[in-house]
Amino acid sequence: MSLPGHGAGSGGASGPGAILALALESLRALARNLGSFARLAILPALASFLLEVLLFNTSAAELFDPQASRLPTPGDLAILIAVLLLNFLPVSLFAVAWTRLLLLGPAAEPGLLHRWSRRELGYFGRLLPLVVVTAGIVMLPTGLFGTGMAIDGLLTTASVVVALLVFVRGMLVLPAAALEVRFGFADAIRATRGATPVWTVIALALIYLPFLPFFLLVAGLLNVTGLALAAPYASLFLQVVIGYGMQAGAVGLQALLFRQLTGWRPNLPRPVSV
Repeated sequence: MSLPGHGAGSGGASGPGAILALALESLRALARNLGSFARLAILPALASFLLEVLLFNTSAAELFDPQASRLPTPGDLAILIAVLLLNFLPVSLFAVAWTRLLLLGPAAEPGLLHRWSRRELGYFGRLLPLVVVTAGIVMLPTGLFGTGMAIDGLLTTASVVVALLVFVRGMLVLPAAALEVRFGFADAIRATRGATPVWTVIALALIYLPFLPFFLLVAGLLNVTGLALAAPYASLFLQVVIGYGMQAGAVGLQALLFRQLTGWRPNLPRPVSV
């Protein structure tokens, strides 16, 4: 289908004020819909939690221990990659439901029990290449030019910034998949031309910022009370839930930005399935 305003990636609709306002609206939407968030996130978060438990009961867990100081084996990397890929499945399930709730209203909420369909498969099929490409951008400079010197930090920082800019150029395909709108990566790149990617990265940072003190507060309480040692899995589950809150904020920004840059509205003719 053809979207009105398609490709309008410049001007006031994508200026810094408008994009930062969308970031704030995404956080407000999460605050307004905490009950829906709990229903939509609980089962995907539980699945992600079980995958985390699986990961931390394998030899690959030592890769996250700064004192382990050993090189990863091919088996470690295979386990890590497999768990990360599997985790995209519950993340896609939640992201599709959250996108549809924000853009289509409460009638689109599936409730506690999600259903895997072509929408989720389409979302997963677009999220996966985005993550693979951006992860490759982050890892490539260190792999090619790593020296063990201070310049490695600069290379890593620069590659992360580039990866984020690449991600936001293509991320509009994700809400499109959730809505079953025919909208490809080339369309997303056209819609986000100009300064939109830079301000979108800043908006994402703005979204993540409120979660940091909350995460530190929860971690501090768990450590002070001894629950982190007494119930490490409970601590891990809380971290996963906070992560899904951050995911809701980012997905909300993607959804709102898609609506703003493409002119999509729910009363348009039925979209073509992807």
